[in-house]
Amino acid sequence: MKIQTLLKLAVAACTMLAIFGCGGGGGGGDSAGTPPGTPGTPGTPGTPGTPGAPTSVLVLSIQGTPQPAGAVIGGIDIALNVPAGVTAGTDSDGATSAGVCNASGVAAGGTTVAKFTAAASPAPGQLRVGVIKADGFSVGEFATARLDFGATTPDAGGFTVAALNVTDLNGNQISGLTVAPAIQVR
Repeated sequence: MKIQTLLKLAVAACTMLAIFGCGGGGGGGDSAGTPPGTPGTPGTPGTPGTPGAPTSVLVLSIQGTPQPAGAVIGGIDIALNVPAGVTAGTDSDGATSAGVCNASGVAAGGTTVAKFTAAASPAPGQLRVGVIKADGFSVGEFATARLDFGATTPDAGGFTVAALNVTDLNGNQISGLTVAPAIQVR
């Protein structure tokens, strides 16, 4: 049973990689070629730049009551529409740069794959994040994204869920859950 579960999660991980594309090993700059560590204003939320300075972070949490009852989350695939002006560091295929999206909270130690698509009128920009964890996780914070918010940190309500797919350890759909985006300074 454990081997079956691990095989299903491995297949899910390969599927996520195929959907999102490989990447994440870039130099940490944004798609405009800004080198990592470009001076910003230290401690100003939403301003990339000075290493170690607090920045605003998008925090994704899953909440609700999993159905069927007692289901353990094995993976989450979410597409979020982002407010105007929000961007993310990516490689040439749109895969987010290393460190942009990470499994956190209840999914810490899990595998994360993410892709950012820039806004193209009339479509908004979109961040798609996939998180899987072999031993599963429950409701709570599951991922963080260090996005470039520009001069003003947007309200969390500006991030809207375009699609959500939650599966258990065997790849079966789980319902009864929603995602709540929040902005935190970390």
